[in-house]
Amino acid sequence: MTILHILTVLFILIGSILPDLLFSAAHVFLIKCALLLICAVVCLTYKKWRPLWPLAAILLVIQLSFKASELIRASGWWQPMFGWAGFFSGVAGNVFVKMIGILPVAGVLLLIKKSPKRAFLAPGNLNVKADAIPWLGIKGGRVPWGRLSWISGLCIMAGTVILAIVTRIGVKAAPAYARLLANIPLILLLAVVNSFCEGLVFRSAILAPLKGNFGKTFVLLMPALFFGIAHYEGIPGGLLGAVMSAVLGYYMSLSMYETEGFLSGWIIHVLQDVAIFSTLALLG
Repeated sequence: MTILHILTVLFILIGSILPDLLFSAAHVFLIKCALLLICAVVCLTYKKWRPLWPLAAILLVIQLSFKASELIRASGWWQPMFGWAGFFSGVAGNVFVKMIGILPVAGVLLLIKKSPKRAFLAPGNLNVKADAIPWLGIKGGRVPWGRLSWISGLCIMAGTVILAIVTRIGVKAAPAYARLLANIPLILLLAVVNSFCEGLVFRSAILAPLKGNFGKTFVLLMPALFFGIAHYEGIPGGLLGAVMSAVLGYYMSLSMYETEGFLSGWIIHVLQDVAIFSTLALLG
């Protein structure tokens, strides 16, 4: 492992929520931003580290976007706007504020990479056949990512909902199922928006600066790490939730890397989010 590999992992850890989990001080955000700014400037100045300045820069923009989103969510006027979402009003407010947060991230990505394709903001080619994925028993060159995205996404969605029913809901919880059916249109909308926003921040924003500078496996591990840490406080949360999210993040990043676009990962993530929001409706 070279110094560039080590610095890349360090940048990802600084830009993740790990410092926020380890330290509760109010100035953690400012320290993270200052460190990422210094990293970007140093990498621009030092020729051997120059390939990493886009990563440090985009992670800094992500931090600022997260903070802006947090301030909007905490404002007195934002949450009341989503009263129409009923049961999901709080969730809807949090999801739709992400749409504001991704705008500067997408803008900087396009500015740095100079094309939607290189920034992983183009749909990509779903006809590309997946390389071998031994840990899933998938042989290379046989299944196009378009089909594989839907199959794997549907399996993840079904597994999540079944697990929730077996472990938490029960098969006779009629009010829970009525609540789920009543909220299906909103669940689909939230899943589409949330998955696109998270795909841009946790995959496109990491894949784009790294692809071409490192080997495929290392490049894919970085968005997986970033995505996994971010879901330590997600659903499911804790260490198990983080590991599960990291594995899923690696798989979605793999689909994007090979198709050279966001659409394959978005399909998988949409279906997973449908399961998660459906679980929230079932759990009440």
